[in-house]
Amino acid sequence: MSQKPVILIVDDEPININVVAELLSDRYTIKVATNGIKALEIIQNQKPDLILLDIHMPQMDGYDVARAIKSNPSISEIPFIFLTSKQDNNSIVMGFKLGASDYITKPFNKEELHVRVDNHIHAHLLQRELNITLEQSKNNLKIIDSYVAFVRTDLEGITLEVSSRMCRYLHCQPEDIIGKKMNIVRSESTKKEIYKRLWGTIKNKETYVVEIENKNFNGTTNWYRATISPHINIYNKHIGYMAFYDNIDEKVEVKRLSETDKLTKLYNRAKIDTLLESEMERAERYGQPLSILMLDIDFFKSINDNYGHHIGDLILQEFAAILQKGVRKVDFAGRWGGEEFLIISPNTDSRQASILAEKLRLSIEKHTFSNGIKRTSSIGIAQYDINEESSALFKRADDALYEAKKSGRNKVVVK
Repeated sequence: MSQKPVILIVDDEPININVVAELLSDRYTIKVATNGIKALEIIQNQKPDLILLDIHMPQMDGYDVARAIKSNPSISEIPFIFLTSKQDNNSIVMGFKLGASDYITKPFNKEELHVRVDNHIHAHLLQRELNITLEQSKNNLKIIDSYVAFVRTDLEGITLEVSSRMCRYLHCQPEDIIGKKMNIVRSESTKKEIYKRLWGTIKNKETYVVEIENKNFNGTTNWYRATISPHINIYNKHIGYMAFYDNIDEKVEVKRLSETDKLTKLYNRAKIDTLLESEMERAERYGQPLSILMLDIDFFKSINDNYGHHIGDLILQEFAAILQKGVRKVDFAGRWGGEEFLIISPNTDSRQASILAEKLRLSIEKHTFSNGIKRTSSIGIAQYDINEESSALFKRADDALYEAKKSGRNKVVVK
């Protein structure tokens, strides 16, 4: 059972205390003080929910008690009602200036006393609950700020608020990013098409979820799963965006390792297979050309035989680096197996693929590998035919590569 609210009656006349206490004791716990000094002692030890305060008392009158209450932050929120036999405006105004919630004139009207006391007790308890709720909300916001990475922007993408968690991710202070557009952390490796889809979605007041890489203020990058939603105010007006970020570096790294050839750091064969199927579907859907290039290091076996596998591995790594540097941003380079490599070239016909292949062939021919080794490369090209199986496309590229090697190596052949 909940405790009754506590009322402190402060009056130097016992008869007045008895009258008030008798009227209120059925619903409230009553505390009494016959002077201001005793009243302040009680208030400090047990905060009452309401104080009924007589104005005229010896030593310390009601006004002085009121001043003491309002000057002490630990008790200043306790409401008090002046009890007075005076009804002149100056006394009433003085009471309200000192922070009184109300005043009641003597002699008391029972119904008036009950109503005024009940109203102020109710208001005080509501205010106390509100203060508790607000304090809990502040604590919750601190927790959210510390553990949730988020950014709030206006409609143009200019940052208005950033959580401390997000600042830790970005290695920055709030002032480094607030007032600036979020594209300040855009990574060059993220394709423009992603941002185009992002803005197209959120401007339509829809939520967009994307895995994206962002730059940090210390020069590093991180991967995130970003959830970006419209920010709608209480008037149902679209005023900006809220973006929440989950760091997925570990997930991306695991995925990268599962898709990457350990030695050359290019895509592995499984990933190349997946990428080719995707690009074939895209080529059919949009009627765009697609070509693949199959490359082989000429006379690679002799390197292992004469120099050992360690040098052979170095040659493979250098060869992969030449390919990675020489292909375009839209291309995908991977290790097909052994000394064979494969490049997928979207939106590229066989003529354009031949130009790319010739550029790569010349770069390889001019390069001096580890131990002063010189090597060349044979390259076979096949352009995708609509509805062709990937196995048939691979075979044509492999046949072209075989023909390049059979006809003297260090050549580009289109099949």
